[in-house]
Amino acid sequence: NSGDVALIPTVKSLLHDPAPIVRGAAVWALSRLDPLAPLDDIRPSEEPDETVLAEWAIARSRQAEALSQS
Repeated sequence: NSGDVALIPTVKSLLHDPAPIVRGAAVWALSRLDPLAPLDDIRPSEEPDETVLAEWAIARSRQAEALSQS
């Protein structure tokens, strides 16, 4: 993870990539680049891939934990 927040728009665009591995990696990267991002507003409404859905769940869990510690 570069930590470069300028990459957030590019990462968000990859949430709609045809390849599940790319979408999952984009979720992971977004959760690192913008840990307070409104994930439920960003998440595409239909995600058929279970591994990508798991990445969303992990990202939401990590975000909730971070918010509870602040």
